Amino acid sequence: MSNDDVFFFPHQFLWRFLRDKLSEITPWQKKIKDIESHFGSVVSSYFIFLRWLFWMNLAICIVLTVFVIVPEVRTRIPQNFPC
Repeated sequence: MSNDDVFFFPHQFLWRFLRDKLSEITPWQKKIKDIESHFGSVVSSYFIFLRWLFWMNLAICIVLTVFVIVPEVRTRIPQNFPC
């Protein structure tokens, strides 16, 4: 074991720890793993794709809200504004 290994192992441990924690908090990860164990990886891939679609739709919703709906609401003309 050289001096380089002493500095490498803590980073490797930290990386593995963070990767494990990320997989624990990933939505529906355990459910998808259960489905994969019963029905195979093809069915699991379908549900992983559905999860990706959900996050893409959520991201598009946030972008639309921030850049379209919020400015539209902020620039609305009051009802009693004299024309």
